[in-house]
Amino acid sequence: MIGFSFDDRIGYFPTDWNLKQLKDSGDFVSGSTPSSTNENYWGGDITWLVPSDLTALSGSTNYIYDSESKITIDGFNSCSTNMLPAGSLCLSSRATIGEAVIAGVELCTNQGFINIVPNEEHYALYLLYWVKNNKQYISRYAAGTTFLEIGRRTFKNLKIALPKELPEQKAIAGTLSKVDEAIEAVENSIKAAERLKKSLMQNLLTGKLKPDGAWRSEDEMLMTKYGYAPKDWKYCQIKDLIKEGYIEGVQDGNHGESHPVAAEFVNEGIPFVMASDISNGFIDVDNCKKLTRERADKLRIGFAKNGDVLLSHKASVGYTCIVNEAEPYVMLTPQVTYYRVAPDKLIPQYLKLFFQTYPFQCIMEGLAKQSTRNYIGITNQKKMWIYLPDNTDEQHEVVAEVIQVDDQVLNKKLKIQSLKKLKKSLMQHLLTGKVRVDVEKINKLLEEV
Repeated sequence: MIGFSFDDRIGYFPTDWNLKQLKDSGDFVSGSTPSSTNENYWGGDITWLVPSDLTALSGSTNYIYDSESKITIDGFNSCSTNMLPAGSLCLSSRATIGEAVIAGVELCTNQGFINIVPNEEHYALYLLYWVKNNKQYISRYAAGTTFLEIGRRTFKNLKIALPKELPEQKAIAGTLSKVDEAIEAVENSIKAAERLKKSLMQNLLTGKLKPDGAWRSEDEMLMTKYGYAPKDWKYCQIKDLIKEGYIEGVQDGNHGESHPVAAEFVNEGIPFVMASDISNGFIDVDNCKKLTRERADKLRIGFAKNGDVLLSHKASVGYTCIVNEAEPYVMLTPQVTYYRVAPDKLIPQYLKLFFQTYPFQCIMEGLAKQSTRNYIGITNQKKMWIYLPDNTDEQHEVVAEVIQVDDQVLNKKLKIQSLKKLKKSLMQHLLTGKVRVDVEKINKLLEEV
C-alpha cells in the first residue's frame, strides 16, 4: 500500500509522487505592453492577453484562442513581450491571482502574467488544474499595496507535488476535463434555452404569436407604449387594474424609524428581502437577511405572501419573482414592491413575465434614472401601462411555453451546481493523491449527475 509524505507548505502527498518547485515545470516567459499612444502598435492580428481576458471566460473554459485587444508586429517588436507556443500555461499574477488558461494558439501577454512553457515531464492541463485548485496557497505569497501581485521569482519557488509519470498526470487532468466539458455543454444548452425564452416572450407576450402557433395579422394589432399588442387584449395602466380588482394590493417595505437595524438581524427567521436578494426569478432565501418572527410582526407594512409578484424599484431596478414557500410571509425592504393579484382575473405568472419583457424593463430603467437614487416610487409604478388577455385561460396558454423553458433552465442550472460540486471534490482528492484516478468510476459519477 502506498503511503504519504508530509510537507509543511502543501501538506500530505503520496510517497510515489515528486515534490518539486514550480521552476522545474518548464520555461518561464515574460509579457509586456506596447505604448498605448502609438496607433501603429494596435489593431493588428497578434493575440495579446490581459488578465481581463481570463476573467471574462467561464470557469469551465481551459483554453483561450482570442483576445479583446490585438497588437501589430511593430507593437510586438516595440516591447519585451514574447511569443508563446500553443500549449503554454498563462497565469494571472496580479489582482485576480490564480486565473489561468492554456494558450490554444500562438500568442503573447502583457506583464500581468506568469507564463510557463511546460517541459516533457509536466502536462500543461495538469498544471492548470493544480493552479486553479491552489489559488489560496498561491495568493498567500502575494504582496502589494494598490493590488496584490505574486512575483515570478516567488512563484517559481512554490512547491508542487505531482505524479512522477506523465500518463497519470494526463489521466487526472483528463478526468477533470470531462467534468468541465459536461459543465460547458450544459452552459451552452442554457444559453440556447434563454435565447428561445427571449424569442417566445417577444412574440407570445406581445400577442404577435398566438398560443396555437398562428400569427396575428396587422389588422388585429394596435400600437401601444411598448409596441404592438392585440386589439382584443386589455390595455391600461396598473392603477386601472387595481381599481377593477385585477390587482388587490401594491405595497413596499417599511421606511423611516420602523426600518430594522443591523443589530436586529438573525441567522434564521423571516426573510427580509432586498432588491439584490431577487435572482434568476427566485428569492435568495439562504443569503438574505432575516428577522425574528416577533420583530417582523411589529412592522407595519411589507408582508409578502405566497403568490405575490415582487418587483424591485430602488437601487437594482426591475428584478422580479413570485413568492413561494413563505411561512407565513416574507418581509420586504423599501427597495421591493409586492403585487397581490386576484388569480381569477390575473395570474401571477403572466404579470411576472410581463415585468420581464424588454420594453417594460427599458421604460422602468428610464424612469428610475430620472431620480437621483435610481428609484421608482409606487405612485409612478401605478402609472405604468400593461396589456394582457382579459381571461385567465388565455393568460395560462400565453405563458405555458415560456414557463416550460424556465423549468428546463432551472433544472440545467441545478445540474451545473451538481457538476461543480463533483469537480471541486475531484480536484481536492485527485490533485493531492488522496484518491488515485479511476476512469471507470469517474465516468459512472458523471452519468449520475
